[in-house]
Amino acid sequence: MRTTLAVLVCASAVVVLAACGSESVDGAAMAGESPETSSAATPEATAPDVCAGRLRCIDVATVDVDGDGNDDSIGRVDDRIVVLTMAGIEAEVAGTESAKLSDPAVQRTGGFVGAWDIDGRPGAEVIIATSDLGGSAAYKVWSWGDSTLAVMSPPVSLYEGNPVEWTLHRGEGYETAVRCTGDTDRPIEVWNLTSPYGGSTAQPSMKVTSYTYGAANGGQFGDGSMFGQEETYSAEPQNLGQLAGWPWLCGANAVDPATASTVKCGTESPNIAITNGVARVPADPRIPDIEWIFLGDTNFDPCADLSYALAETKGGTGSSPEHVMFFHRGEYLGTATSCAFGFTTVVDSTSESATVQYRWPRGRDSNANPSGLATATFVWDGNEVVMQNDLPAELLDISGCN
Repeated sequence: MRTTLAVLVCASAVVVLAACGSESVDGAAMAGESPETSSAATPEATAPDVCAGRLRCIDVATVDVDGDGNDDSIGRVDDRIVVLTMAGIEAEVAGTESAKLSDPAVQRTGGFVGAWDIDGRPGAEVIIATSDLGGSAAYKVWSWGDSTLAVMSPPVSLYEGNPVEWTLHRGEGYETAVRCTGDTDRPIEVWNLTSPYGGSTAQPSMKVTSYTYGAANGGQFGDGSMFGQEETYSAEPQNLGQLAGWPWLCGANAVDPATASTVKCGTESPNIAITNGVARVPADPRIPDIEWIFLGDTNFDPCADLSYALAETKGGTGSSPEHVMFFHRGEYLGTATSCAFGFTTVVDSTSESATVQYRWPRGRDSNANPSGLATATFVWDGNEVVMQNDLPAELLDISGCN
């Protein structure tokens, strides 16, 4: 059963998502996509234009929403997502304000992320992000019926107290995604990826549960329209989160789970990658015959955009020079700074950044208690590592790095 929400129905119908079924895998639309024809459209049919004669309207997709085999038009009109069908029926649902979204492309489309076959029946469902600020994200899935849009309740595994929102997680060792299968009997799968914490050597594991749609079924969670059929397998993927389109693996983003489960990051083991990195750290002209060594300070992750390992002076003390080495997806990039400093500590890190603390003695300070303090944050910007703030001249002077 689906829960029908209040929508404005004119002479057209509003949809915000595309389906994941066999038709939509080829002809589904993502935000900003407007194919000339969908796989289901007849050659003679010309899709309507929801933005014709409208101000402040953005075309976001062209896809069959009502299931009649003809392409329909989806657009953002002010703060609404509007669907105009080939039959001239128009429907609309609320979009999402930009402050609740982190992706500029999704902000532009008012939360629309794509339209795919979610329930296995003709016509694409419309997916709208209702909140996505990093980490967990929530979505509403809208399905066409009776010349209007009705919201589909989430599968049990994505239900978290709100019967009209699908909650997908990313981060803290737990990630979820929805895959469109193209199979009308089990149109979607929910992927649950769990990663080990801390220094565990265990590999990540993935559980895949396929779902079918039952319009007449009720349930404890939401309206129970999606019911799990089976847990297909547990796999050991390295990092599914790097797959294009995550967490909606539909349409052009469709991925075979058997292939995804073998996705590997990096080309070397952590020990080999770090050891090879240490060998590439340049000598320090201030200390003849210095030898670098790795003593275990690292968050090395072959799947992270940015991870680090500390190269220390062999036989040195806390005041001896140290280099922070950076890696991108397991590949050595170089050192954080051209000059090595003593009293160097990485105090915070994510998969895309590292904050390094530098200390140095002032005045009569002993090496056991240096009072000089500065931090620098290094961020992967998509192409390279960027240092977000400069180190103080005092540190450079006392370290002989000018």
